[in-house]
Amino acid sequence: MAIDVNSLTHSRPSQVTNENRQPTVGRTEPSVQQQQTGKSAVAETVSMTDAAANLKKISSQMGKLPVVESKRVEEIKKAIENGDFEIDEVFVADKLIGMEKLLHEYDRNSKH
Repeated sequence: MAIDVNSLTHSRPSQVTNENRQPTVGRTEPSVQQQQTGKSAVAETVSMTDAAANLKKISSQMGKLPVVESKRVEEIKKAIENGDFEIDEVFVADKLIGMEKLLHEYDRNSKH
């Protein structure tokens, strides 16, 4: 959805689309009574963008998925039992070295 900026005036509110919607946070100031009593009863509101709501939904759905692929585990077990499972030592070594580099980089960056 496009916004026609030529027809906008200062008195007319701008149109907001899903593409340019930003999260909004609102806060109301405490009343005189709240200020006098010292109670911190400040009302705050927060609204999420559609993208944030979708991410929350996807995250929840992913949390329900199994961490282990049972079918793949069974395939590997059978291959080991049959003597058909081969380990690529170079591939494993490359992955270990890569992980070590990432851990070293993370450790170096987290100390700053």
